[in-house]
Amino acid sequence: MVRIETKGLPIPVKIARIGAFICLTLFRIFTGNPYNVLHKMFGDAVELYELLPRSPVIRKLRPKLPIKESAYLEIEGVISLLQFVEGKPYQNAIWLQLFAGMRVGEVQALRWEDVDLKNGIVHVRRTYLRKEKRFQDHPKGKKWHRVKMPPELWELLKVEAKKARSEFVATSTGSSFLGYRSYAKALQRYCHQAGVRVITTHGLRHSTSELYMAHGATRDDLRILFAHSSSSVTDRYVHDQGRRLDEVANNVVLFQRRAASGSEKNVPEMFPISNSAQSAIKSVPAANQ
Repeated sequence: MVRIETKGLPIPVKIARIGAFICLTLFRIFTGNPYNVLHKMFGDAVELYELLPRSPVIRKLRPKLPIKESAYLEIEGVISLLQFVEGKPYQNAIWLQLFAGMRVGEVQALRWEDVDLKNGIVHVRRTYLRKEKRFQDHPKGKKWHRVKMPPELWELLKVEAKKARSEFVATSTGSSFLGYRSYAKALQRYCHQAGVRVITTHGLRHSTSELYMAHGATRDDLRILFAHSSSSVTDRYVHDQGRRLDEVANNVVLFQRRAASGSEKNVPEMFPISNSAQSAIKSVPAANQ
């Protein structure tokens, strides 16, 4: 804390906080898209200072930056983390995010009245806006949606419901509500201790994509699960890079294979060749002879 004397009155100024805010703002501007800075500079040169007749930096020509992929866990990491957090604080939050693909704000706002333990359904009806410190009566997509709980999550919540002391499903230690900072720090600590890749709360949602696709979910299934408004958003959550397609291609077999041997019969007989055609092929001299 620094005090500046002004007319004999001490005025407290949090220099560190102000400096950090300025640095963070500049960092976001220049790491976001420098084109925005150029657009502002040339716009001021035209409109405020009349130095130029028109701006050469046109908004519609703004280049798109590549979207950085969020860190996520593959199946082995998901299993390790789920097992490690069993019985520990924030277990409900981590299990809900991994098994149901919920956003952290949706988990914070989830009440027991939203959980249908009879039918295994989670109703996502609201979210918590932590920057504004208030609840919103609809999730990010502005539409209520439902998530069918996988059996293991269903069984966990049945047990947790019997000993619940709060209206909220996920809570922080010593609180009736899930605090974001304590939860995020605990998640990183658990990742270190479990020996898995350190991820954020949003990374848990990306890990859900790995979990569901490994069990047969399609892109359209993920779009419904995550309640995305467009498939282009869902594409960011698909990390297979064609591996799944390669596996499918290896299993595309329409015709019965011939018995394996060291001869040419090892080739699948997809389009049988007539005897006359085979004779014609054999009569063609080999190249470079």
